[in-house]
Amino acid sequence: MYLFNNNQLTPPFTHGCDLSWLSEDQINTQKINSTLNNWLFDRGSLTTRLKQQCQHFEVIVLNAATGVLSPQEQQLFQDASLTINFREVLLVCDGKPQVYARSLIPENTINSSNVGLRKLGNNSLGQILFQAPQAQRGAIEVTSFNQQSSLATLSKELGMPVTHDLWGRRSLFTLQQYPLLVSEVFLPGALAYQELSR
Repeated sequence: MYLFNNNQLTPPFTHGCDLSWLSEDQINTQKINSTLNNWLFDRGSLTTRLKQQCQHFEVIVLNAATGVLSPQEQQLFQDASLTINFREVLLVCDGKPQVYARSLIPENTINSSNVGLRKLGNNSLGQILFQAPQAQRGAIEVTSFNQQSSLATLSKELGMPVTHDLWGRRSLFTLQQYPLLVSEVFLPGALAYQELSR
């Protein structure tokens, strides 16, 4: 099990995540190698893929609360009045954090679905979504976080030196037409960067 002092961690997106997100057609392929590109735009379950790469997989919850959307996130949900449930977790393989994941789940999505979103605990949201026949995934968008970003700060607090930009992706899912947003950022040393470490 991965151990850390939760009180010493800085939540990356207290006020939302407003960045420039790009589609696969818009991304400069010279910036990312084929391995990273494959991880970023894989439309399958990231949880399942990570489990296939390690002996022990776990989800560690960093933060779970309700709040308001940032201006950019309001545009995605097209409703500024929504009550949003925020959830920030680490996806950990064999004791090493691989991914920081952040989900934004409107209260009406939780109330209208029947897949256990209210009692996620340390369970993987992705695992639940990909087992739900009514779940649909929208387009994947990607962005990068530089070495001065809040994600880099979190990585350093986790004892993970940041020597290059960190890449992340996001998708808007729907459950019975009700939306939720999932963002995933590959942390330093993640399998997605394996070509960079050779």
